[in-house]
Amino acid sequence: MPSAPPAPVLVVGGSGFVGRLAAGMLRRFQPDLPLAIGARDLARASAVAQTLGDAQALQVDLQRRDLGLPHDARYGAMVVFVKDETLNTLRFAQDRGIAYVSVSSGSFEIAPEVAQFIQHPQAAPVLMLSHWLAGAASLPTLHALREFESVDSIEIGVMLDEQDVGGPAAHADLERLTRVAPHAQVLEQGRWVWAHGDLSARSFVGVDGTAWQGQAYSPLDVVSLAAATTARRVRLDIAVGESAARRRG
Repeated sequence: MPSAPPAPVLVVGGSGFVGRLAAGMLRRFQPDLPLAIGARDLARASAVAQTLGDAQALQVDLQRRDLGLPHDARYGAMVVFVKDETLNTLRFAQDRGIAYVSVSSGSFEIAPEVAQFIQHPQAAPVLMLSHWLAGAASLPTLHALREFESVDSIEIGVMLDEQDVGGPAAHADLERLTRVAPHAQVLEQGRWVWAHGDLSARSFVGVDGTAWQGQAYSPLDVVSLAAATTARRVRLDIAVGESAARRRG
């Protein structure tokens, strides 16, 4: 008997700036994988689905535990590109036993997701991937650290071009994580502390030699790198302005 076709990956927020790019990358690397593009606006989701091929568009209601989706719908995995304060996307995944990927929570915001997972640890695998650009800083760092017997300090400086912060959801994430949220979490002298005062900022040099004044930031890079190494100082600082690439035209 022929095997059943794979269930589609449900991309919630798939019509947004980042979600649309991520769905396109999925299609590039998995050309035979069916996709489901979920969004509040069905017309926008449909436009994205049409460009991808082998994709369906769905209207998602984050206020409902079933997300407003058909009860008998099957999905192989779920990736959420919006900040879901209701956690209904996570409950939906656990109710159906499908893998769940979260990409929008700062390190100080994951307690509700962790608690929800702890209550139902066998329901579904949950991957919290709220690292800077989904690991663009942490993965090269971990690779480079293989050359060292031990590491004392990890300091990452990231430069975000003010014209390249994505769509409305990405703007909201940046605003929440840098201005509205509590002080950033950093590991300082082996202790987890909230960065404020002099500890809240750090100067670093960009790839083109430009000096930047960065602000401490709390994506999951900080806690992940601290857990993976013996470093007693781990921090990630972000600066917003004109990037080296834009300066070159």
